[in-house]
Amino acid sequence: MKKNGFTLVELLAVIVLLSLLMVIAIPAALNMGSRVKEKTYDTKIDLMEQAAIDYGNNNVGIVRTSPQCDLSSVLDGENIKYPCITKTVEELVNAGYLDYDEKEPKKIVTNPVNNYVINECNVYIYYKYERVYAKFDLKTCSQSKENYSDVNHNEYKQF
Repeated sequence: MKKNGFTLVELLAVIVLLSLLMVIAIPAALNMGSRVKEKTYDTKIDLMEQAAIDYGNNNVGIVRTSPQCDLSSVLDGENIKYPCITKTVEELVNAGYLDYDEKEPKKIVTNPVNNYVINECNVYIYYKYERVYAKFDLKTCSQSKENYSDVNHNEYKQF
């Protein structure tokens, strides 16, 4: 006699194996998504720093003759002082060195990890060893910013 189909034991074995695969695969996929967001934020910071360096190179006289800033908190050192200027992300966008992530209806740049608006975060542009450098102020910008008000006093909450 020929049997068609699967036995109950075979079906249960397949269900158990699929469940084990899902238990392993779902957390790994969720973790991968958060790592992609963090890598995207790191890339965005690199782009902002490069835009700030371009701004500094185009305005090297202003950067070189500016007062010295204490960059120890940004550069993780003690009493590090160089001639520097501070620009916000929004000022770099308005100067044409960066673009907004979203232009309409809000003009904002966001942190992809937590979706907070980072328009008001600072980038330090400093002059050292006859070159212009830039450093994004990650420590103060990492603090969650629930609200952001633009130049026209339009308030935006978390994106």
